[in-house]
Amino acid sequence: MAKNLQRGLGVLAVFALGGPVIGSLLVLAALSVAAGVTEPSAALVALYMAPFALIVGGVIGSLPAATTGIVMTLVSTRLRNGWAWLIVSGIVGALATLLALRLIDMNDDNGMVIAAGVATATICAFITRRWRPRSLSRPATP
Repeated sequence: MAKNLQRGLGVLAVFALGGPVIGSLLVLAALSVAAGVTEPSAALVALYMAPFALIVGGVIGSLPAATTGIVMTLVSTRLRNGWAWLIVSGIVGALATLLALRLIDMNDDNGMVIAAGVATATICAFITRRWRPRSLSRPATP
């Protein structure tokens, strides 16, 4: 039981703390590619935007990242297959991102943000795939 609790807290920490950072960097990279950052000066501007992106992404991404982490921690013991862990994480990440966008009233074209939520949740699930909680603790039988 204690081992599963520690693993669950670790999974939650990766999603809640690492998720906003990963998502912010993914959105910044996508925006840089979309803007056609090919010159060194434009790449430098994108690099200077990283702290701002981390702050904004941290504020916007904290709720869906923590929500995804909580849900994935709770369902972890029910997912036996590693592929299921990754797929369910992506789905939960998409739903949590959609919910967060609804809550902050950003209902415009947010396909890139939702894709970043899916990718971030999948990356976090990939990071935690080896040490996530695996089995429900059973009482010892005499």
